[in-house]
Amino acid sequence: MEFYKKRDFGQIIGDTFTFFKEYGRNFILNYLTINGGIILLLLITVVLGYGEIISQLFGGNISGETYYFQQYYNDNQMMLIFTSIVLFLLLLLLMLFTFSFPVFYIKIVSETGNKKVTTSEIIDHFKGNFKRLLLFYLGTIFIVTPIYFAATLLSAFLIIIMIGLFLFIMLIPVMLNIVNFSLFDTLIGGNSYFKALITAFKMQFSRRFWKYMGATLVIYLIIYVISMLFTLIPILIFGFSIFTVAGGAQDDSTVMVILILVMYFISIIFSFIVFNAFYISAGWMYFDSREDLQGEASISEIDQMGL
Repeated sequence: MEFYKKRDFGQIIGDTFTFFKEYGRNFILNYLTINGGIILLLLITVVLGYGEIISQLFGGNISGETYYFQQYYNDNQMMLIFTSIVLFLLLLLLMLFTFSFPVFYIKIVSETGNKKVTTSEIIDHFKGNFKRLLLFYLGTIFIVTPIYFAATLLSAFLIIIMIGLFLFIMLIPVMLNIVNFSLFDTLIGGNSYFKALITAFKMQFSRRFWKYMGATLVIYLIIYVISMLFTLIPILIFGFSIFTVAGGAQDDSTVMVILILVMYFISIIFSFIVFNAFYISAGWMYFDSREDLQGEASISEIDQMGL
């Protein structure tokens, strides 16, 4: 599969699914090996740290123990604080791996041509770029996110004159592209965060604006529909269980909590896997914009033909 080339609107979407057709098995296996373990730790931490509180939602607290949560918090403050810290660190690690995994995978495959990437290769890239990723994560939170909220408020204000609705619809794919382009430029282009962010803005607000925005919007809608259909299952089970579990049935409620958490674990894993299509499509757009990378790839192919 050719990575560094010009792509039109249809090729961006089509090559996204072609990628999973060619590399999907190895990609998902590595993804589950790395991120699945972190999500499993998250699940275990939630069960051990908050399992008792969650169980009360199905049993004890419904039967009249209105002060149970306050009493439980007072009796287990240190454990709950420790659990919250562990959850925060695991979520941070999960976000960093989730952001970087598809980028590193594409980088490795495009450079080596191998269709089987090892977990150790991806982890080595992650270790070598941990500082860059952390700066990217913090920069996105404290720089891009406020810009996004400001643009959202402006769009909401302009809805009264209709143009705001159109701007609001455009805002999501445009901001997602800027974040993803800056991520690719940080990890593949090797640029600093601010330089990568400036490059990302230039890429998005170029003559390719409508192509990139439209492709991202289509991929986003596809992923959203698939994810919602799958995650709806545990939500329905959760809602149904609230009305069916009898008050005080502690054993039944505990089993139900475990089953629901397992369902959420599976649905979250599935959603994360599906969402990778979004990053892959962003990669095609990034390569489409980077004419210098296309030139380097062409020179490399010519050199290989001469060997």
